[in-house]
Amino acid sequence: MQINKIIKDILKKRGFRTETEMEEYFSHKPKLTYDPYLIKGMREAVELIIEYANSGKRICIFGDYDADGVTSVVVMRTILLQLTDNLTYYIPSRFDEGYGLNMKAIENMARDDIDLIITVDCGCTAVEEVARIKELGMEIIVTDHHSMTDKIADCLILNPKQKDDEYPYSFLCGCGVAFKLTQAIVRRLGMGKDLLNEVLDVVAIATVGDIVPLRDENRTLVKYGMAAIKRQRRIGLKALMDIGKINPEGINAHNIAFGIVPRINSAGRLRSANLSVELLSSTDKDEAAQLAVELNNLNEERRNLQNKIFNSAVETIETKPERDKFIVYYAGSVNEGVTGIVAGNLRERYDRPVIVLTDMEDKNFLKGTGRSVENLHLYDTLKKYEDCFLKFGGHSGACGFTMYRDRMEYFIDSINGDMEHLLRLNPSLFEFEIAADASISAVDVSIELAEQISEMEPFGQDNEKPIFEVDDIQVNRVLSMGKENQYRKYFCSDITGGSFDAVLFDVDLAAGTQICEDDNIKVLAEIGVNIWNNKKTVQLNIKKIIEVK
Repeated sequence: MQINKIIKDILKKRGFRTETEMEEYFSHKPKLTYDPYLIKGMREAVELIIEYANSGKRICIFGDYDADGVTSVVVMRTILLQLTDNLTYYIPSRFDEGYGLNMKAIENMARDDIDLIITVDCGCTAVEEVARIKELGMEIIVTDHHSMTDKIADCLILNPKQKDDEYPYSFLCGCGVAFKLTQAIVRRLGMGKDLLNEVLDVVAIATVGDIVPLRDENRTLVKYGMAAIKRQRRIGLKALMDIGKINPEGINAHNIAFGIVPRINSAGRLRSANLSVELLSSTDKDEAAQLAVELNNLNEERRNLQNKIFNSAVETIETKPERDKFIVYYAGSVNEGVTGIVAGNLRERYDRPVIVLTDMEDKNFLKGTGRSVENLHLYDTLKKYEDCFLKFGGHSGACGFTMYRDRMEYFIDSINGDMEHLLRLNPSLFEFEIAADASISAVDVSIELAEQISEMEPFGQDNEKPIFEVDDIQVNRVLSMGKENQYRKYFCSDITGGSFDAVLFDVDLAAGTQICEDDNIKVLAEIGVNIWNNKKTVQLNIKKIIEVK
């Protein structure tokens, strides 16, 4: 493949130094993957699982209620059913039990005569819970991908982030780690790779949905996974895509993230994540169609609920004479399953960190979920307030916790005091500047460049779609679009007469209305391919208007 020089320069900036690395990046059949046995504890875990399966002992896969956890259960279940029928799974209720291993679930599994628990996407810090599992005479293997702390469960753990682990890539999602375990089992027993190919579709969904970097081995898993999605062999996934009007031929990271993942997540957000496991495991078309309808309806219910909470939050926030620097919104007795989305939407609207608090059954506590801005590490910021929390966890961009209700006012006042101080030191703390990956002239804009950019898919975390600073754009005609004519389409050309379109949607609209015919403009934009009536044209998606001449 002849790589465009503009694209080659962008890849070099992103750390791709050699032609071989770039060819691997663009390959439809990448080879970048690693030996699963390099993960610390893998050999012991494989032998223990085989031992329990061969002896007919009862095995339980313990998952999480989001798309990463659900797909992890599906992957493990698919492979382990080849070894034993004495297999079950358990996903805790978001509302009654919360995230991860918990004492209620452990007692339930003990009553169900479980001998071996295999966690997926959780468990590495569950010290007390693992101790209780052992007290009850059960064995446990933890597979996880979350950051490790000094608080580590005393059991066999598979996590590429753990200390002394020699695995070359530590940014797998939970389903990615589960996949590596199944890969090791399949290799150990000589079961053939067809079984693994069967689950790559859901591995891709998890990898995109959990917003891990789409680089290195993750990129390999997603590319093969998207090819598996296109083949439409998973009946339940096909039913879900049909009802969501998602074209398998046009599958990409965007429609996975915004079309498939929310529907899978909706079950755990509003009801039981088991619905999603059963859909993705179904081999019956009628059952799959019924479950897909159910998930689609739940997703609509989720969207309506989150919009209601969001609008209420906006109304409350904007009645304040002065907006808090760190927004903490108390939502009361609402469904906590959508508060993370609401927090993210509020963060985007107000460009500042946000926490949404909800009531718990125990009136002494509040449940909290937070989302942060680009330059503020949320976990580190909140860690100094650990005395306010019964439970607390998170990372740079998000957090979740259980808060003592009587500490709420102290926390709100204190965290806003911290933000005032930080903003005095760095007034641009909450600002996010769009950075161009390359500066080009309008004459460089071509269908060939646009098609090669599309070959850079899948786009996502750590592999964002390139942004270009494009100069010398001649505007020939302006068209208003949208129900209220709020959007703009510009018919453009370069100095040689080459033509292309540019569109302006939700950003910089005020500046966009000032652009007229015969203006010369400079913009920040994405470059893509637009297909209309089977004709391909190049189109700029404007992110910011820099200059109008």
